[in-house]
Amino acid sequence: MGLKSSIHSEVGYALSQLVRISFDSGDELRAEAYPGLSGALFEKPATIQSLANTCYPEGAGELLEDLKFVKQLEEVSRAALVLRNMSLQSDNARYFPASRVVGNHSCSYEPA
Repeated sequence: MGLKSSIHSEVGYALSQLVRISFDSGDELRAEAYPGLSGALFEKPATIQSLANTCYPEGAGELLEDLKFVKQLEEVSRAALVLRNMSLQSDNARYFPASRVVGNHSCSYEPA
């Protein structure tokens, strides 16, 4: 599966296709029919905490100039959009919490 690849172009292509499919045919995209898809999708937003901890001495403006950071942020956004589109289908909305995939990739926020 391209989504689990470490090659960013494959991950990007897989996510862009999943965004399109989840938007066009969201009712037909059932999470339980594709084992591993939910876990792979939930892994991307879980990386937001490590992205948020990225520090630049010059300030946050430099982050948007970092192409690697921007690509990772795009991947997180696309995966979250696919999950959002999929969760609009009632079977998927019940499947995600029942599969424990959500609990394995939850993020916690602790203000400084």
